[in-house]
Amino acid sequence: MESNCSKKDIVAESQIPMSYLTELTKGIKLANYVEPKNII
Repeated sequence: MESNCSKKDIVAESQIPMSYLTELTKGIKLANYVEPKNII
């Protein structure tokens, strides 16, 4: 899923420290390898 917002914008709007930009970037990259679990 793509967004028009930059990662920097997401961190700023979330009001979290800019140092979390690296963590956000890692999470986005790792999301490609995650498969949702079916919860019944």
